[in-house]
Amino acid sequence: VYARLVRADLALDLLNFLFLGLIALLPLATELLWEQRGRQAVPVYVSLVAAIGVAMGVAWTHAAFVGRLTEPMSVAERAFVLVGLGLLPGLVCGLAFASLVQPAFAILFSPLVGGLSLQGRRMRASAVQAAPAEAA
Repeated sequence: VYARLVRADLALDLLNFLFLGLIALLPLATELLWEQRGRQAVPVYVSLVAAIGVAMGVAWTHAAFVGRLTEPMSVAERAFVLVGLGLLPGLVCGLAFASLVQPAFAILFSPLVGGLSLQGRRMRASAVQAAPAEAA
């Protein structure tokens, strides 16, 4: 994600500090999971991972759509990165924990994660095909 940025501003810096602050809480949430060994700590951990995804999504939204801080790319590509950053961390974490409690949850999340992965592959393939045409 950060490789796509060409510059930064104060708002992006503040959003990154929020993102890093949430990441700094992960060891605490992991320790809570270990000590509780029950289901009470799972929502805390999953919520933290989801909040990290949301913070990264907000930072990308600012960089790609509001501040125009990224390299030139299509709106579809910017939106795909946003969905991938904002949804996937929480979904994957939620899928892992929900599947432990109820395996049927894996069936609900799998098509969404698989669909996003397939769309990403299609976008990369079209970018690779477009690159030689632009070079010529």
